[in-house]
Amino acid sequence: MITKFDGWYTGSGPDTDIVLYSRCDIARNISGFLFPNKISLADSVDVISLVFSFFCSLGDSAYFKKLKLRAIDPLSLKLLEERGIIMPDMPEKIEKAVLVHENGSLYIGLNLEDHINITSFAAGMDPEEVYARASFMEQKMKEKIKFAEDKDLGFLTSNLMGVGTGVKFSVLCSLPGVLYSGCLSSVLELTKQSNLNVAGYYSPNSKNSIGALFLISSAVSAGDNEETQTADFISGVNSVIEIEREKRQTYLNENTLKVEDMLRRSLAISQSAKLMDFKEAADIVFKIKFGLNMGLVTGITNEECNSMVFKSQMGHLAFLLLNSHIGLSDKNLNDFSIEEYRARTIQEVCSKVRIIM
Repeated sequence: MITKFDGWYTGSGPDTDIVLYSRCDIARNISGFLFPNKISLADSVDVISLVFSFFCSLGDSAYFKKLKLRAIDPLSLKLLEERGIIMPDMPEKIEKAVLVHENGSLYIGLNLEDHINITSFAAGMDPEEVYARASFMEQKMKEKIKFAEDKDLGFLTSNLMGVGTGVKFSVLCSLPGVLYSGCLSSVLELTKQSNLNVAGYYSPNSKNSIGALFLISSAVSAGDNEETQTADFISGVNSVIEIEREKRQTYLNENTLKVEDMLRRSLAISQSAKLMDFKEAADIVFKIKFGLNMGLVTGITNEECNSMVFKSQMGHLAFLLLNSHIGLSDKNLNDFSIEEYRARTIQEVCSKVRIIM
């Protein structure tokens, strides 16, 4: 297992009724090397050796696992994919690696999109915390490693949108009020004016968006310093949070019977289904979360709902299956057993849920 299993995403944080998690990415490339999409195999090995040596010199190096991607098992790769650390379109035929903090709140990808991609996570709406954590690591590395930068443009990255500070923020939000009220287009226009991108949330290797989940991210890294970019991002997301709270209350006031029907159907399926795919599981949990935040449901918390984005995905469930008393092996771990175990997991999480309207 690459990290402790119930890590940062089970914790509490600000505005968890809407924001599941905050993420900060800092991209850096090392001076003297071509970008990963052009780098030679030999140079890619040198990049990893350089960064691994740096981490070995740290006093807290024992808290990080050093993983070369070609040497790790498919299940760990799946977990990294589900957490958005590795992507299917990464450069091939070069050495790639990831350093993982033991609780999964901090990752350092090597030769993925850039030579160094630092990623920090935190539960809830906390861009300042994730930036502070990622920036602290970047500053340590900067003391020993020369990064590629231009005096006018800033840090150079493989993606033009990252040139400048190389910093990108994102938050995963549950916006049922916005979606059910039909005002998504106006929210998209607002976020565009705030230099933010909004996209539906998709599970890895899926073309189906999940429930009312939307990923809000900063569009570009150029133009301002990190502090200004952080403040602007927080301001833009807070505007969306205010709209969501207003719209979900209005929707409930105008559609009370429809909301009750939605909650009762979702709860019935959660407690009786024997098989469940990820999309269905997420839809059920986040409809119940909507009821929770409107004071219509008890027996579950926002933290329990939010953590299911990770805990009900295939990689997480497969690990639990392979390391539990159930006794499955790789050869009989298939989609059927995953869907069965996912249904059990949702049933357990929702076992104490009660509708009080």
